[in-house]
Amino acid sequence: MELQLVIDNSRGDEYSLPKVIAHYEALIVAKEAQLLEDLTYYETQLKDLEDLDPVNKTGLKTIYRAHQQHIRRLLDALQER
Repeated sequence: MELQLVIDNSRGDEYSLPKVIAHYEALIVAKEAQLLEDLTYYETQLKDLEDLDPVNKTGLKTIYRAHQQHIRRLLDALQER
């Protein structure tokens, strides 16, 4: 079986493969920057909670730590690409 790549340029240059790839690359870079900003926020909150709520009565440490771990996993996945 032979495969053939067919490119439909009827929609114009704005949908060309290089432009689509560049668009998604920019989205990935922006998402990574947002994740880094979010990670900094949660790490700062965790440090503050060490003084404000050392025994985690509010449960915020648990929530923030889960967010922190999730963000780190997402960043690790982005680094693997």
